[in-house]
This record gives sequence, C-alpha cells and structure tokens, in this order.
Amino acid sequence: NRVSAYIGQHIYEPIVIESMAKDLNMSRSNLSSQFSKHADMTLSFYIMKLKVTEAQHLLQFTNDSLSDIADKLSFSSQSHFQNTFKKHIGITPLQFRTNDFK
Repeated sequence: NRVSAYIGQHIYEPIVIESMAKDLNMSRSNLSSQFSKHADMTLSFYIMKLKVTEAQHLLQFTNDSLSDIADKLSFSSQSHFQNTFKKHIGITPLQFRTNDFK
C-alpha cells in the first residue's frame, strides 16, 4: 500500500526506485524483493503499469497530444511511451484513443 501511494503521489515525475526506497526507509534491494514477493511482479513493471493506466485516462479524457502525455508521465521519449503502452495494453496509444473504450 505504501508503494502504491508513493507511485500515485509521484506519477507525473520520474520514479527512481532508489529514491523511493530511501523515502520509505528501506534499502533498494529489500524494497524490490519484498514488492516482488508480495505482488508477483517487479517493481519496475508495476510502476510502468500505473503510468500506462494514467496514460489511458489522459487519452480518454483530455485532448493532450501523445508527446504531451509522454512528457507529463516522464517517459524518456514519445517512442518509449508508445512502445511501453503497446506492451502493456496490446495496441498503440493512438489506436486506444480513436476507439471507444468507455
């Protein structure tokens, strides 16, 4: 729960696991291993999953460009955003936006 809250509070920033661990008074390795043990996925994957979920919301409810969404969510590039989105959702952000998923 603390990890989810932390990510939610920092979703529009680059999330560095070392910084998160420090803020949660844990070592990076302990945070990562405890998270993986309980969540059955890596912490990095979970962070990207939540960023993609937020991207879905922005694609549905704003007219922000893909580039703006990538920047807002601190992806390193629009290409990285699009590739990550497709990996998690199975379609590109543009395909998601142009279809009715509501």
